[in-house]
Amino acid sequence: MQLDSGARALVIDFGDTELVNSIGISILLGIIDIAEKNCALVVFSDVNDETIQLFEMLGLTRHVVLAKDEQEALSGLTPPTQSQAIGH
Repeated sequence: MQLDSGARALVIDFGDTELVNSIGISILLGIIDIAEKNCALVVFSDVNDETIQLFEMLGLTRHVVLAKDEQEALSGLTPPTQSQAIGH
């Protein structure tokens, strides 16, 4: 897994996903659990409205960040500039 090589965030793109079934939810819960144990952020991008409703109902949205698309997800992961890191 990417977390073993030092990744601190995982972006999962749902752009080509029409339906998330119970097996998919189980896999996502496992990914979220592993990411939390490694202090990594999980970002779901390009999620359709029905799937967002499902994730909200199941409580997954409390553990992930939702992004409009992959570009928004990745731009939110860019490291702060040196002046931002210092607090200026």
